[in-house]
Amino acid sequence: MSFVHALATRALRGLDPEDAHGLAIQALKAGLGPVAGRDDPILATELCGLKLSNPVGLAPGFDKNAEAFGPMLRAGFGFVECGTVTPCPRPATLGPGSSG
Repeated sequence: MSFVHALATRALRGLDPEDAHGLAIQALKAGLGPVAGRDDPILATELCGLKLSNPVGLAPGFDKNAEAFGPMLRAGFGFVECGTVTPCPRPATLGPGSSG
């Protein structure tokens, strides 16, 4: 892990989770995300007629507003799901087993 990555990770972990998430999206939009190398051809797969460079994807909860799907694809994900379109933003929800 690089010094810059370690420093950024430590700073983000000290923030409120929603603020850290927003900053991460902004950093990705600014071009500060990781860039993966080429996938090994053995990882290529086809799903429902879509050809993917690898079968590892990013779930829609990360990029709910489809702001940084390009940088996430460049980071090495084979596919990136974005959130749905809604007329009004919804508050974040806690996962299963959480209280609150």
